[in-house]
Amino acid sequence: MTAKKTPVFSFKKCISCSICVQLCPVSAIALTERAGKADSNLYPKAGDDCLGCGSCERGCPMGAIRMTDAG
Repeated sequence: MTAKKTPVFSFKKCISCSICVQLCPVSAIALTERAGKADSNLYPKAGDDCLGCGSCERGCPMGAIRMTDAG
């Protein structure tokens, strides 16, 4: 059995394009404000229902997502 993967988002690379949100087959990613940050951008956050499929990582045009072992 393969370990479940979870997305890690690079806020420095992210351009808030929402492609990851659109690609997620179970709508587990939402764009949200970053706590304690004054910028007006919204950034992706994966919920507990994330499948770890990697669709968001493969589709990110900025390479701002990498899948890592959950845990």
